[in-house]
Amino acid sequence: MKNNLIRTFHTVVTAVSENVWYRHLFLLATTIATILLIGYNFGVFDQASHIPFLRKMADPSLYPHDYFLEIRNYHYSYFWMLFIPFLKSGYLEVTMFLVHCFATYLTFYAIWRLTKTLFNNPIVSLFSVLVFMFPHLSFAGYSIFEFTLVNRTFVFPFLLFAIDWYLKKQYIRSFLLLGLLINFHVISVTFVLILIGFDMLMRFREVGIKNMVQSIIACTSMAIPVLYWKFSNSHLVLGQDSEWFSLISDGLLSNNFHFFTNQWYTWFISFGAASTFLSFYFVRLAFPKLPYNKQVSNFMIATFVVLFINLISSEFWHSVILVQFQIIRVGIFALFFAYVYFTYYVVEYLIKQTSSQLQKGIIAITLMVSMSPLFLIGLYFCGRMKRLSARYIILFEIAFLSTVTVYYFSFGSGIWQPGISVYAQKSPNFDTQMWVRDHTSKDAVIIAPPYLWWFHALEWRVVSERTPVANFSELLEIAFVPSYTQTWKERFKDVAPGAVEKFKGDPFENFKYTKKAYYSLSTQQIKNIAYKYKAQYYVVEKPFTAPFEKVYENTQFIVYRVY
Repeated sequence: MKNNLIRTFHTVVTAVSENVWYRHLFLLATTIATILLIGYNFGVFDQASHIPFLRKMADPSLYPHDYFLEIRNYHYSYFWMLFIPFLKSGYLEVTMFLVHCFATYLTFYAIWRLTKTLFNNPIVSLFSVLVFMFPHLSFAGYSIFEFTLVNRTFVFPFLLFAIDWYLKKQYIRSFLLLGLLINFHVISVTFVLILIGFDMLMRFREVGIKNMVQSIIACTSMAIPVLYWKFSNSHLVLGQDSEWFSLISDGLLSNNFHFFTNQWYTWFISFGAASTFLSFYFVRLAFPKLPYNKQVSNFMIATFVVLFINLISSEFWHSVILVQFQIIRVGIFALFFAYVYFTYYVVEYLIKQTSSQLQKGIIAITLMVSMSPLFLIGLYFCGRMKRLSARYIILFEIAFLSTVTVYYFSFGSGIWQPGISVYAQKSPNFDTQMWVRDHTSKDAVIIAPPYLWWFHALEWRVVSERTPVANFSELLEIAFVPSYTQTWKERFKDVAPGAVEKFKGDPFENFKYTKKAYYSLSTQQIKNIAYKYKAQYYVVEKPFTAPFEKVYENTQFIVYRVY
């Protein structure tokens, strides 16, 4: 039976590596499995701003006098503009889901290609694809795949293609692609440029000045559209702004800047993410003659330097431009290289040992399901000891239980929601927004609950196409546009008096403060807000009520006419 399993495994590997159609079927299967596991939702989280921005670009008559929508002019990306024809034709949701599926599939294909370049071992490529079917957490909790379409996930596979071409010394092709991608997501491309640029400097004589100059010209020429947009619209802010930083950090994005906060999960995530460097180093020592060790080592060093700069920026010097770039996200590339290198280690060092099939299976499964890279180090040290079986089983149990715990916490807190929703999820929130959209004018302003937004909850503007006085999710965009800070604070303090002063970096608690403050408003305060912002409607969540004319009600919400 053992020999049959081995023969079957090698048959599958050979078929996938040598037959193009089998390989695509394998990648398609992993794509479907990943989307089903992580889930897909329309109009949630980052799309809380992207979808209204898109609607405003397609129909300028929407959201009149909504100052928040002006921020779209400072989102230097042409990505969402590509969807305008599909929005106008009524196929936006379906198109976005198909693009999300395509980007997921292409990421797996890019992983296969890049690992083939790095290791030239089909077993490593196959296992690398299987490993990334499961979420693994980098700094700030970022993972390679996400539950909705955003431009950073769309460009990621193309960034891997660019790295692949760079390693193959196809410099012009790599930098032309990177320049083109700048037009879609500046931040992600900047990270790759830093990694590659650092390697070029470290291997200056090997790369050559001619290739470096040609690469810069190629990248810049392709990035001209977005560079022109940026520098004709605004300038770089090189100073610091501690008040603005405190607002976005204490309000919503503390994990995007600080490695450790007063929330336990940031410690778990940061320690795990930091272990990517150590696990890579161990594999680098074990296999010093891998052909691209020098280049990837430089990538990891550059990533470490950027993360150290993030530490300085977030703790001591709140540089506007560094905060805007949220440079902690660069850790996703350290995560990627650590996992593919460790996959090579597992295949070449552990799997080939004369150990039982059970033990080999435990090693492979631990590598795949371990949400934290911290367990890679555990696998490494288990591999250096004798009597491996018992230790591997213990490590597997710990890794499995920790992963289950993270899934349980994520599901309970609304961060993880498996399932596919191509369209906005039907809910009382959705029904309320639909009623407002169908029964109010485009210039209507709504006093809506500012706390009703989270990873999988619809932000007010997405479906209603109407302007709320203020919303918690706007902090996502204030992180990129500091000039909107005072406008938001004034409006938010009106609808949730006293909440901002209580923000201490815990979004879960901040939502509670905001909800409590919103329902502390007196009748006269509501009238004053309505008069100040020309708001016609006031929305409450049951069991709260208000002494105004009731115009709509469902199982969860009531809409009142104030004026």
